[in-house]
Amino acid sequence: MENIIFDNRGSIKIDDYVNIGPNCTLFTRGHSINSPLFETKTNPIYLGKYCVLFSNIIVLPSSVVGEKAVVYPGSVVSGYVNPASINNQGNRSSLMLYSPAYPDNSLD
Repeated sequence: MENIIFDNRGSIKIDDYVNIGPNCTLFTRGHSINSPLFETKTNPIYLGKYCVLFSNIIVLPSSVVGEKAVVYPGSVVSGYVNPASINNQGNRSSLMLYSPAYPDNSLD
């Protein structure tokens, strides 16, 4: 394993026989988008048995990678990855929702 960043301010559980490629980052801490003060919040990450994370992958807080799942290079893992699945979650950016802290969608 080379150049892997573990943000272990929260729990990261890595089960047996997990393969993590170079230049991966696992984040356990982020900010609450529902808060006007943007407080930090911590959530765990779980990597199941025999899963494979290829290179240059970002794993976000609250993510679960199921047993024997494969995640292709450059993916951003957010949420649940099914067991025994092959995944290319890509790195597309898209609007998920507007923050309730700014009901009129402005930052003023």
